[in-house]
Amino acid sequence: MSARVIVVGGGIGGLAVGAALAGRGVRCLVLERNAAPSTAGGGIQIAPNGSAVLHRLGLGRELAGASRPAARELRRWRDDRTIGAVELGGAAEHRYGTPYYALRRAELSRMLLAAARRHGEVRLGAPCVAVEDLGDRAAVRLADGSRMTADVVVGADGLRSAARRAIVADQLRYSGYVVYRGLVPAQRLPQHSDRVVVRLGPGRHCVSYPVDGGRTISVVAAVAVPDPPPAARGVPADEVLAAFSGWHPAVRKLLAAARRFDRHGLFDRHRPAWRNGRVVLLGDAAHPLLPFLAQGACQALEDAAAFAETGLAGYEEARAARRARVAAASRVGIRDHHLDDGPEQRDRDARLAAAGLPSHDWLYGHGSAVRA
Repeated sequence: MSARVIVVGGGIGGLAVGAALAGRGVRCLVLERNAAPSTAGGGIQIAPNGSAVLHRLGLGRELAGASRPAARELRRWRDDRTIGAVELGGAAEHRYGTPYYALRRAELSRMLLAAARRHGEVRLGAPCVAVEDLGDRAAVRLADGSRMTADVVVGADGLRSAARRAIVADQLRYSGYVVYRGLVPAQRLPQHSDRVVVRLGPGRHCVSYPVDGGRTISVVAAVAVPDPPPAARGVPADEVLAAFSGWHPAVRKLLAAARRFDRHGLFDRHRPAWRNGRVVLLGDAAHPLLPFLAQGACQALEDAAAFAETGLAGYEEARAARRARVAAASRVGIRDHHLDDGPEQRDRDARLAAAGLPSHDWLYGHGSAVRA
């Protein structure tokens, strides 16, 4: 590819594709609606399939201070009994070639912004309201009324993508779950391990893991809610604690320590949308994923790498089957993470107890050689 590209959206996927294209000598402009880099978003997990892309973008040294969880533990909601564990840490790095990271989303965005600016241009405070395929070009219209054209427009503008409307007019699909995200200074939770801890229970689950090199604990709670409440920041912990009544004291202590949460509904779409002419989508704009595999950012990074490598002609073919498998596995979590106690829950627990790191090769080993 040697054409000029405009990327709509300066999130993880947009900045990654901007950095990847610019690194290949493609003249690239990233347009981001916010006037300043976001500090919101809490923690984020980057599995080896995502970290492989970040390392190829030259961010390995900058990621040296990120947390590297030793394992992922699965626990029961009522008694906090361990169901099973998957080794991460050194075992994952050896097997897949790059680490499993946990860090703040804002910190990852900062790294990618710097990478995108090394060879390309990023313009903040430039919200896009429409994208159009013109046949031999593509156009972007901004909120101030100005219009820009490029040989290719990449829509990486997230769940409520303006660029997607150039390809398909469809609706978001509500999952039936709301997620709460918070950050806790680690000194409030001195018993928390260096692991990702997932507690599963009827109609809800809770995840916690270290970020900031272990100085902070990221807390994520998902709760079944028939209708999505409005997104909100600074929601008091009492709202979350009420949803986790009867859970083990360790879980309630974790939630209380967070004190405040950001809240939003979990949505995806019925089908992906990849391309119309010279308009192409990636990340949540193309195929929003539910977070039950912790793969949203990783799949956006995979998209960015694939588009930079294949261009328009080969991108959808390179990504469609992979995306479909990840999306299907993510949707399984709607039911599997939230079973009532009983025979199905016991069968699930037995499966999880038997699932070690090799069972994740299809997911974490993408794009790298898997070593036993």
